[in-house]
Amino acid sequence: MKYAMIYNNRSRYLNDFDEVIIKYEHKTAEVIDFIVKCKQEQRIILNIQGFVEDNLIDCKDILRAAADVHSNFAIMGDKTQTAAMKEIGLPWFYGTIADSWDMLNGFIKQGVSDVYIGNEFGFNMEKISTICKEANVNIRV
Repeated sequence: MKYAMIYNNRSRYLNDFDEVIIKYEHKTAEVIDFIVKCKQEQRIILNIQGFVEDNLIDCKDILRAAADVHSNFAIMGDKTQTAAMKEIGLPWFYGTIADSWDMLNGFIKQGVSDVYIGNEFGFNMEKISTICKEANVNIRV
C-alpha cells in the first residue's frame, strides 16, 4: 500500500509520503519549483479539477516541463477536461470514482493511467485488479 498526501502549502512530513497531490489552480510555473524539491521516488499528482479546459491547453508547456523535471508525474482532472488531458500527452486520470463495470471499462477505453475504485464495486477487487493489470492501469482506492 502506498500513502498519498494532499499538499496544502506546507508540511514537514512531505518526504514521508509515497505520493503528493498538488492542486493546480492557475497558469503558473511555480509548480515546477515545488516539484524539483520532491524526491524522485515520490509520485507527483497535479490536481487540475475545475480548471477551464481552454486554459488548461494554454498550460500544456508548463505541465510537460514539470513532467520533465520529475519522471513519476500524472495529472488528475475531471470528465470535462478529457480532450485537453489527452492533448497534453502525460499520464492522466479522473478524480471521479468508478463504481461500476461500465465506468471502469469506459475510463480504461479513454486511456487513463489510474482509476479510483469505490463504493460496493470495491468488493470486486480481484477481478478489477486483473482487468486493470492487463490494461496497465493503476488502481486507487
